Amino acid sequence: MFATEPIPLRLGRFSPRLALPLFDAAVNHGLRTGIRIFQEALNRLGADLVVDGVAGEMTVKAAKSYSPRRVLAAFLSQRLQFYRRLETYEVFGLGWDRRIIEIAVLS
Repeated sequence: MFATEPIPLRLGRFSPRLALPLFDAAVNHGLRTGIRIFQEALNRLGADLVVDGVAGEMTVKAAKSYSPRRVLAAFLSQRLQFYRRLETYEVFGLGWDRRIIEIAVLS
């Protein structure tokens, strides 16, 4: 049981190019962590978001204010950085890197 109600991702609010990477991040990292990574990527592009793990209207607006290609590149780069900070990167890192490459190709 959730401590609080889960926040739906509602991928239709984002560019189609971002749907697969957002879905994959939510599945792989968990919804809130995946959105936090996405918000951090948007902030690296110049947005000024509170990194709270909620894909609210400010996050959607920020994502739409940049080209989907720039957002995709920043997001995938941020996910790679996230993986590389994990203690288990030496064991699983090659698979995670391949996952990001496949997402980039498919997006």
